[in-house]
Amino acid sequence: MKKLLRVTCGVISQDGKFLIVQHGHASKNALKWEFPGGKIEYGETEEQCIERELKEELNIQIKVLKRMNPVVCEEAEYIIELIPFHCCIISGKITLLEHIKMAWIDLQKPIKYMLCDADFIILDQLKNLQ
Repeated sequence: MKKLLRVTCGVISQDGKFLIVQHGHASKNALKWEFPGGKIEYGETEEQCIERELKEELNIQIKVLKRMNPVVCEEAEYIIELIPFHCCIISGKITLLEHIKMAWIDLQKPIKYMLCDADFIILDQLKNLQ
C-alpha cells in the first residue's frame, strides 16, 4: 500500500499574475515548474505548513486568502494530496533558496512552462475562478 504524502503549495498572486518556481537539476522533478510549497510536518496545520515552507523556500511571509481544492495524484511510491492556498505576500523580498528560477504567469496568455502534473490542475482551478 502506498504512503499518503500531504503537501501544501502557495498560489501567490500579485498584480493579476501568479508565481511559479523551477526545480534544479538534482530534483526528482528536475527543471519542472511548480507553485512553491512542501510537506506537512507532524503536528502542523495546513496553514502553518504553507507559511513555514514559503518562509524557508522564498524568504517571504504570506497571508492565506483561500484554501483551494486539493489535488490527489499517484506516483510510483506515494499518493500525494496537494493542498493549494491562494495567498499574497505581506513582507519580504522573494529570494530563491531552493529553486533555480522564478516566473510570474498571466492566465490570459498561453503557459509556456513545463509544470508538474498536479500544478496544471491547479491552473485549471484558477482559470475557473476568473
